[in-house]
Amino acid sequence: MKKTYLNKAFPHLLHGGDYNPEQWIDTKEIWDEDMRLMKAANCNEMTVGVFSWSTLEPREGQFDFAFLDEIIERIGKAGGHVVLATPTVAPPHWMAKKYPEILRITKDGNPPALSLGSVRGKTCFTSPKYREKVGIIVRKLAERYAKDPAVLAWHLDNEIYGQCFCENCRKRFREFLKEKYRTVENLNRTYWAKWSSGEVGSFEEIEPPHGGTAYDALYLDWKRFTDLSIIDYLKFQSDIIKSIDPDAVVTTNLMPQRDYDLFEFAKILDFASIDIYPNWGRPSEVGEAIDSAWQYDYVRSLKNRPFMLMESAPGLVSWMPQNKLQRPGILTLAGISAVAHGSDSVGYFQFRKSRGANEQYHGAIVDHEGSENTRIFREVSATGQTLKKIDEVCGCTAEAETALFYDAENLWALDIVYAFSPRHTGYYREDVQYYGVLWKNSIPADIVNSNSDFSKYKLIIMPMQYIVSKKLEEKIAEYVKNGGTIYATYMLGYADENALAHLGGFPAGQLKDVFGIWNEEIDSLLPEEEQEIEFGGKSFTAKEYCEIIHLRTAKARATYQTDFYRGTPCFTVNEYGKGKAYYQAFRDTGEFKNFAIGRILKELNVKSCIASGREGVSAQVRTDGEKEYLFIENYSNEKAEDIVLNGLYEDLLTGERVSSVELCRFGFKVLRRIK
Repeated sequence: MKKTYLNKAFPHLLHGGDYNPEQWIDTKEIWDEDMRLMKAANCNEMTVGVFSWSTLEPREGQFDFAFLDEIIERIGKAGGHVVLATPTVAPPHWMAKKYPEILRITKDGNPPALSLGSVRGKTCFTSPKYREKVGIIVRKLAERYAKDPAVLAWHLDNEIYGQCFCENCRKRFREFLKEKYRTVENLNRTYWAKWSSGEVGSFEEIEPPHGGTAYDALYLDWKRFTDLSIIDYLKFQSDIIKSIDPDAVVTTNLMPQRDYDLFEFAKILDFASIDIYPNWGRPSEVGEAIDSAWQYDYVRSLKNRPFMLMESAPGLVSWMPQNKLQRPGILTLAGISAVAHGSDSVGYFQFRKSRGANEQYHGAIVDHEGSENTRIFREVSATGQTLKKIDEVCGCTAEAETALFYDAENLWALDIVYAFSPRHTGYYREDVQYYGVLWKNSIPADIVNSNSDFSKYKLIIMPMQYIVSKKLEEKIAEYVKNGGTIYATYMLGYADENALAHLGGFPAGQLKDVFGIWNEEIDSLLPEEEQEIEFGGKSFTAKEYCEIIHLRTAKARATYQTDFYRGTPCFTVNEYGKGKAYYQAFRDTGEFKNFAIGRILKELNVKSCIASGREGVSAQVRTDGEKEYLFIENYSNEKAEDIVLNGLYEDLLTGERVSSVELCRFGFKVLRRIK
C-alpha cells in the first residue's frame, strides 16, 4: 500500500477553513491582520470564493477578479495554500431578478421570495440559463487560476442539496423515466399501478411526488433523478475545469446525514470532503464521537483513500436548538479524530466571524474581538501545532476487517413505507448504533454498499436492509458461501429495488437459505411496550420492532420471553457454505448488540487496535503498508488510566517509547508502532 495525497504537490496535512475576505474588502487592514493570524493559528490552507459571485460579477458580464487575485497572492506569500471554490451556491441578486427561471420551484409551485440573501442554495440544477451562467463563471475562474501554484484543489459549489419542481425538472424527470422503462406499460407494472386505478396512459401524465406517494417506486425514482441531476451539475463544473487543466483536483463538501447516495457523488470527485457539525457539549460526548466517526469512515470509504475535513465548528454553532459551548479540549480532540479516521485535513467554518447576517455568531477561529487572545484561537493554534508534529501520517489510510452496510436507496424507502411505526424508522440511527459496537471495541470499520467488494471483510453488519435486489441477494449469498460472516437484522429483504414486496416470504429469495429462517410477521411495539429477550443466560430488552420468525436450518440463540410469541426464536445463526449468517429479529436498547457482536468478533479473531481499553476510549489505525500509526482518543469525563497497547510504540508528540498509556479527559495519543 502506498501513500495517497489529496494533492501530490503538497503532501502534508492541511489546517485551515472557510475564509470570506470579500466581507472586509473596504478595510484591507483586516486582510493584513488575517494573514498574521493565519500563521499564528498554524493554518496552511484557506477555502476561498464560496460566496464571492456578486463580488466577482457585480453586474451581468462585468467581471472583477482583483480581490481574488490579491487574496490568493496574500495567502501564498503567508505560506498558505488555497482550495478555490466555484461560487455557484449563491448567485448574485441581479441574476435571480433578471432570470427568475434559474430559481428552484417548491413542491407547491412557488419560487423563493427574493429578498437579500434569499438566493443562496435555491437554484435549479437543470436550468439551461443557470447552466449557462455557471459555465461562464467557472470557465473564467479556471482560465485565471488553474495553473496558480497556490491553488491546491477546486471545491465545487457548497453543501449541495435540494430538489426542484419546475417545468424543466418535471420534463427531464419524464425523460428519465422513459429512458429507464421504455414503455408506459413497464412503468405501470413496476409501480404496481393497478392498485387504486393508478395506471397512466403516457409518460407525460406523470408528476413528481409531492412528499409522500401511494406508489413507493415513484418516490424512489424521483430521488434517483434528483441525485443524478445534482451529480450531472457538479460534473458539468468539473469538466470545464479539467478541460482547461487536466491535472486539476476537484472535490465538494459532502454531508452524510443528508439523504443522498454519496457513493455515486464520489465517482466524479478526485477526493471526498466532509462538513460536519457534532452537537458537542452534552453530559456525555461518546454518542457524538461515534456519530462523527461513522460519518468520517463513510466518507473515507467512498474513495478508499484519505479525505478532507472541510468544515467543522470552532466553538459553538448558531442554528441548533441549544448552541452549547465546546468544553476545553474537545475541539482539538475532534480534529484528531477526523485524522484518525482518514482525514488529511482539519478545517473550520469559519476563519473570521461575519459582522452581520445569520452566521455572525457562528463559531470562528477569529472572534469579533479580533485577536489571538481567545480560548478558541489558542485551541485551533494548538491543533495546528499537533498536526505539524504528526504530519508523517498524511497519505496513509485504514485497513478494516469489518464493515457496516449503508444504502441510500434503503433510507429513502424506509422513510416512506407505510407498514411500520414510528413512521420514521430510524435507519441512519440504527446503522450508527451498530457501528458504535465496533468503535467501543477499537475495531476499524468501512462503510459499504451493494457495489462494494465484500470479500475483504471477516464481518459485515447489515441493519434494516429492507430493500434487497436480486443482485444484492446473490452477492450476500456468495459472500457467506465463501466464508464470510454477516450479521443482519429485522426488516431484511422485504422489498426489491422498486419497493415491491418479495413474494415467497421474507427475507428475499435465497436469503431464506442463507439465514435459515422464514420471517412471518413484524410487531410494532407501543412506546411503553418492551419485550424480554433471553440469550446466553442473560436478559435483554427489545423495543419498537419484534419479528416473528421460524427456523428452517438455522439454530436459535435467543428467544422472546413475553407476549403471545413467547418462546419463539429472535436471534439465530445459520451455517451456509463456509460462512455464517446471524439474524437479529428485533430492535434492542444497545446492550444486546454489544454482547452478541462482541462474542462474534472474538470467534472471528477480529483484533482490537489496543490490548485493553476503557469506557469512552476508542482507538484507530492508519497505515501505508509499512508504517503503522495508532490514534487513541478519550471521550469520557475522567482520566483513562492503564490503556495497554498491542506492542511497543513511539509517541509522535513527545518521542517517548510506550507500551501502555493514560489519557486525561478529552486527551489523545498519536503513536508510531516500533514492534
